[in-house]
Amino acid sequence: MSKIFVDTIEPKTSGGIIAIAPYSGGILQVVQNTSTSAHTNTATDWASTGFSVTITPKSASSKILLNINATVSASANAIQPRFSIFRGSTNLGEAGRGFGQIYIASGGLNQSHVSTSFVDEPSTTSATTYTVYMRTNSGTYVWGADSGTQTFIAQEIGG
Repeated sequence: MSKIFVDTIEPKTSGGIIAIAPYSGGILQVVQNTSTSAHTNTATDWASTGFSVTITPKSASSKILLNINATVSASANAIQPRFSIFRGSTNLGEAGRGFGQIYIASGGLNQSHVSTSFVDEPSTTSATTYTVYMRTNSGTYVWGADSGTQTFIAQEIGG
């Protein structure tokens, strides 16, 4: 690793802004969304919960680290709510089960904490919106059950 030692730094006198290349691997920005609103649905195809975060990457080579925490519940036994993260219309998880499936067994607790992390490479410097989607095999599910605080964090990592 190189080091630079200086006694005095003189201000730039012409030519506009000084550009410094982003640090590769360093966190360039963090965007967080929190909510205590619940989203209830019976969708068997992927449907938006409305819970999202938008980040505008500073570099097209950056990666975006996504972290989600929430509570999900189901209306009865044998219901299997599933959740995923979409970038626009692109499902970033597995096509059928996304990032996770909760199975409510007979006599089981109808509520569960869900948490996931994922690294995306959107290859853009345009505003990028990530949204939580859900679906179920049957019955009703609730994203953000018990009015608990849901968090959705996007961190840009220099590429």
